[in-house]
Amino acid sequence: MMQKMQTVQRRLIKKTEVAISQEVQLRDLERVNYELKKRLISRPKEPDLAEQLNRCRDTIKARGRQIKASCQSVYHQTDYY
Repeated sequence: MMQKMQTVQRRLIKKTEVAISQEVQLRDLERVNYELKKRLISRPKEPDLAEQLNRCRDTIKARGRQIKASCQSVYHQTDYY
């Protein structure tokens, strides 16, 4: 009978240790989750990103027009010779 009680006590101790370690892991994960949420909230908003994309797109279009104009002027210059 004493041996059964000791075995049950050992199992209970092991299960308690497992439960405690899982609680610690859960707290760590909750902390990481909180930190990630905090970072997401503090990130720059999407309109700023859209604004940058629009500026880049406009710059690319303008450079494309310049290249086309340069190509046309080169083409016209070679036509005369």
